[in-house]
Amino acid sequence: MSVNKNIFLLTVIFISFHLHDAFGVWKFSTMKPSKGAWGTTVRLSGSGFNKDSVKVMMNSSEIKLIKVTARTITFKIPEKSKTGWIEISQDGRNLRSPTLFTIVNDTQVTDILPPKGPHDVNIVVRGYFFNQNTRFYLNYLLLESRIKSESEAVLHIPRNAKTGVIYFTNQGKKIKSRFKYSVVPLPSISGVSPEKGWSGDILTLRGSNFCKTPVVKLNSKAVILSRVAKSFLKIKLPSNVSSGRLEILCHGKTVAGPSVSIIPPYGSISSISPDAGPPGTWVTLKGSNFSSEDKFWIGSSLVNISKFIDSSTFKLQIPANASTDIIHHQSHGKVSPSLMVFNVVWRPLIKKYFPRRGWYGDTVELTGLHFCKSPEINVGNLHVREIISISSDKIRFKIPNKSQTGKISLKCSSFVVSTGNSLAIVPPDPLILRVVPENGPPGTLVRLHGKNFHPKTIILFGKRVVRPVFVSQDLIKLVIPGNKSGKFTLVSPLKQFATSSGFKIAYSKPVIHGFYPANLWHSSTVVIAGSSFCINPNVSLKSDSLSAKLQVVKATSERIVARLPEKAFPGKIQVSCHGMNSVSSAAVKITAPVGNIVSVSPVSGPPGTWITLKGSNFRRRILYYIGGQRVKSRFISPTEVELQTTSVSSGKISFKAGNLLLSSGHTFSLNYAVPKISSVSPDMGWTDDKLTLKGANFCTGAKVFFEGGKEAKVIKRYSHTTLMIKVPAGAASGNIRVSCAKSTGVSEDYFTVAPPYSRVISINKNVACGGDKINIRGINFTGKTKFFLGEKILKARIKSSSEATVTLPGDVRSGDLKVMSYGKKLNTDTSIIVKTRLCGKKHKGRR
Repeated sequence: MSVNKNIFLLTVIFISFHLHDAFGVWKFSTMKPSKGAWGTTVRLSGSGFNKDSVKVMMNSSEIKLIKVTARTITFKIPEKSKTGWIEISQDGRNLRSPTLFTIVNDTQVTDILPPKGPHDVNIVVRGYFFNQNTRFYLNYLLLESRIKSESEAVLHIPRNAKTGVIYFTNQGKKIKSRFKYSVVPLPSISGVSPEKGWSGDILTLRGSNFCKTPVVKLNSKAVILSRVAKSFLKIKLPSNVSSGRLEILCHGKTVAGPSVSIIPPYGSISSISPDAGPPGTWVTLKGSNFSSEDKFWIGSSLVNISKFIDSSTFKLQIPANASTDIIHHQSHGKVSPSLMVFNVVWRPLIKKYFPRRGWYGDTVELTGLHFCKSPEINVGNLHVREIISISSDKIRFKIPNKSQTGKISLKCSSFVVSTGNSLAIVPPDPLILRVVPENGPPGTLVRLHGKNFHPKTIILFGKRVVRPVFVSQDLIKLVIPGNKSGKFTLVSPLKQFATSSGFKIAYSKPVIHGFYPANLWHSSTVVIAGSSFCINPNVSLKSDSLSAKLQVVKATSERIVARLPEKAFPGKIQVSCHGMNSVSSAAVKITAPVGNIVSVSPVSGPPGTWITLKGSNFRRRILYYIGGQRVKSRFISPTEVELQTTSVSSGKISFKAGNLLLSSGHTFSLNYAVPKISSVSPDMGWTDDKLTLKGANFCTGAKVFFEGGKEAKVIKRYSHTTLMIKVPAGAASGNIRVSCAKSTGVSEDYFTVAPPYSRVISINKNVACGGDKINIRGINFTGKTKFFLGEKILKARIKSSSEATVTLPGDVRSGDLKVMSYGKKLNTDTSIIVKTRLCGKKHKGRR
C-alpha cells in the first residue's frame, strides 16, 4: 500500500506540472529595442501570452497594443512618455523588463514664420522636441533664441545677418533644415511732396526698397495706393483723415515716415479798409480762397449785407448792432477769428478837464462824448500809463512823472482830439512834518518826514547847505554839519520855504549795542553798532592789564568802523565822545582768521564724492578733516573749497590753520546709492573673458559677483556708469550683482557661462586615404583640442585658433569627423570617405 501510494503521488505531481506548464505559466524574456523616440515600435518576446487578458504598462500607465501572439507583444511608445520600466500583466502576475526603456527624441524643424523679412526682427520656428540645449543657426551665424515650448522657439535675426539656411542642433550635432530665411531690406523714406494736402489730393512718397504690397497709414488710418514702385509710392488722401505721420508696413515691420498736414483750403483775410467807422460803413476785405458761401461776423454780430467780388476780394456793410471787435470768418464750415479788427467809433469830443494845473501823480478828469474803451492819452509829448477809469463820457487818469506843461490829447481809433488850453505842471509846496531825532551831537543822521519832497530839493541847516539823500516824496535823510543848532529851510527848483522845524546840538553819552564779528585777528576790522556816537570818537581795546587805541575808519551817530592794532589781545571795546565813555558788554575774541563755512553741498554721498564748501576767509594752507580723518582738498577761491570724501569720511567737518583746529558744525554722511545694471556686453563668455557693465551708481570700490558667489576682478572703472570686469573661474550662468557697501544691484540681463568649444567650419577634402593630411578650418582651436574620425583619434597639429592639420592612420575607415574640447565631444556636419580599394591600387602603383 505504501508503494502504491508513493506512485500515485508522483503521478499527480507529474500530471499537475504538465497541466500548469500548458495552461498557467507565461514568460517575458526580451525587449527590443530598449531605447527610442515617441512612436517607436517595441516588441516584447516570451511565451504564453494571452491576447484577451495580457496588458502592458509603462511607468504604471497602460499602453495600447498593436499585435499579440503567444510569443510576442507589439506596441508603440506613446507621445509625452518618459524613460521608465515596461511591465507585462497577465493572470495576476506582473513581470518587469530587464532594462529601462530610454526615451530619445530627435529634434525636428517643421516650419518657420515668416520665411523672409528684414534683419533685427524675431521669427518663429516650429517643430518637435526643442529643449534648452537646442541651438539655431542662420548658415554659420548662431542666433539668439528663446525656447517657448518643446514645439516652438523664437529666434532673433541680428543686424549682420544674411540670407541663408536655418540649422539646428540635435544632441550636440548640427543639422541642416529644409527652410531658408531671406533677409530683405526695410524701406528707406526720403520725403513726401507736397507736405500739405486735403481729401482727394495725390501725394508722392519718395524712398527706396518699397515692398510690393505695402500698407500705408496716415495718423493710423489707411490711405489709398494709386501706384507702387521700389523708389516711390503714389498715395491718395482719403476723406475724414487728420494730420499726422505717415507709416509704411513692409515685411511685418513698421517704418516711420514724414509728417503730413491735412489743411482745407480755408479762406484768409489779409487786410481791411477802412478799419474804423460807425455802423453802416462799407469795408473791403482782401485775402485769399474766398468763396460765395463764406460768412463774416464783427465780434458776435453777423454781417447780413455783403458782396462776393472774387476769390481775393469781399465787401461788407457794418451791421447796426456791431461794436468794436475782431472779424470772424467762416470758410469750409469752420469759423475762425482773423487778425483784423474793426473799430465802431464816432469822433470823440472833449468838453472840459479839471484841474487846470497839477503835479506828478495828481488825478485829472476829462468830460465829453464818444470816448472809446481803450484810448491813448498824452500830456504834452508824454504818454499816460495809469488810467483810473473810462466811460463813454468821462475819463480819469494820473499825471505821469516827468510830464511838462502841455495840451491833453486823446486818440480813439483813427480820431485824435486835444484840449484848447494846456495843463500846467506845477510842483506842490514841500512840507516837513517830523524830525527824528530832534537833538544830538554833530554828525547825527536825521530823518525828515513830510510830503512833496523832490529829488532836486536842497536843504539849509541854519545857513549851511546840506546835501540830503532823497528816499521818497515822504522821506529825506541827512547828516547834521557843524556844532551849532539851527532850523531847516527847503529850497525847491522854483522857490524857498522856511520851516519851523529844526535840530538842537546836544551831546549825550554814547551807547554801544554790540559789535561784529565776535572773533577777530590782529589788524582786523570791527563794526561797532550803537547810538549817540560823535563824529570823531576815541575807540580803545581794554583788558585788565592792557589798553590799545583803535584806528577809526568811519563814524556816524549809529555806526563806527575801526581797525584793531597789529598786536591785538582779548578785551572789551570802549567808545569815548565828549568825555563820556561806553564799554561793550561782550569781549573781543582773538582767533586765527580761518575759513568760515556757510554751506556744504552735498551733505551725503558715496566715497570719492567731491563736496563744495562755501563761506569766507578760505586759504590755501588750511587742512580739512571729516569725522577726524584728513581728506583731500582743492582751493577754488577765498569763498569756495572742494573736498573729496574717503571710505571713512563720515562725521563733522573741521579745519586746521597752524596749530588751531576748529569744528565747523557742518557734517557729511556716507550714503551709497543702489547700483543699477542696465546691460552686460557680451552676454555670453568663459573664464577670463572681459565684460562691460553699463548702468549707474557704480562706486569706486564696487565689487562684482557672479551666480554662485564668485567674485569678478574689476579691471577698470571708467565712471559711475561703466565697469570693465573679468569672468572669474567657476562662475555659473545667471544674473550679475554689483555691490557698493550695503547696497546691491542685480543685472537685468542673464549672463550665460559657456566654454569656447572648438568648432569645425570646413576641411580641404572629403575623400582621402590612410596617411593623408587634411587641413581643418574652424574656431577656438587650442593645444587640448582633439579630432576623431568615427571613434578613432587622429594625430593633429594645431597651427592657430582657426586652423589645424590632422593625419589619417593607415587602418582608418570612413566616418564622421568629430571634435573634442573642454571634455565634450561634438559632432560636425562633415564626413571623410576612405576608399580602401582605390587607396590600395594607388599604393601598389607607387611601388
